[in-house]
Amino acid sequence: FRDRVVKNLEIEENATSIHENFIVLYSFSYYLNPNDDNWNIGLSVTNIDNFSINQETNPLLFLRGVYDPFSRLGLFTEFCYKPAGICNLAVNHFGFFLRTGIKWNVN
Repeated sequence: FRDRVVKNLEIEENATSIHENFIVLYSFSYYLNPNDDNWNIGLSVTNIDNFSINQETNPLLFLRGVYDPFSRLGLFTEFCYKPAGICNLAVNHFGFFLRTGIKWNVN
């Protein structure tokens, strides 16, 4: 297994460790209402996304909305803009996406 990994990833044969570049994860958000309100709208700047399994180097810009009509049931929507190449020279995909759903607290 090791020999195949060394060959595929072009690692030096006598290497004893593999290192990953340092990255800082951050999330800054501002919401209009306190957390215990049944509705809220907010803006976020982050490099963390629950559905993208990679390390984002560019900030994602989110507009989020939450409405809780009942104590155990909530509705949410997110509109996101992902810019390309702001803080680095790499070519990255960019775009917009809309996410919406229902959150059900099972207690």
